[in-house]
Amino acid sequence: MGNAKPASTLFPSVSATSQTSHRDAALHVLRYLKGSSSLGLFFLAHNALALLEYSDASWASCLDSRWSIIGFCVFLGSSLISWKTKKQATVSLPLK
Repeated sequence: MGNAKPASTLFPSVSATSQTSHRDAALHVLRYLKGSSSLGLFFLAHNALALLEYSDASWASCLDSRWSIIGFCVFLGSSLISWKTKKQATVSLPLK
């Protein structure tokens, strides 16, 4: 083992500061879960729970910035369970 070289990996080494930030993030998640334990989605027993996703894109639709806007939403049955919209950083310019 005296002639062994250190192995290189794709993952950075874990330092004390990253362990602290991971612990803080985990505590934040646990506090959130504890504070929101009474919240939830309620479904009727006789409803079929289909998972549906819708997406849309509007190219250069923002008149102020000419940025494109994309978005999606996910439904479980008739309940919205996830959604996101985002303005793309690429600007659409007219051709001359």
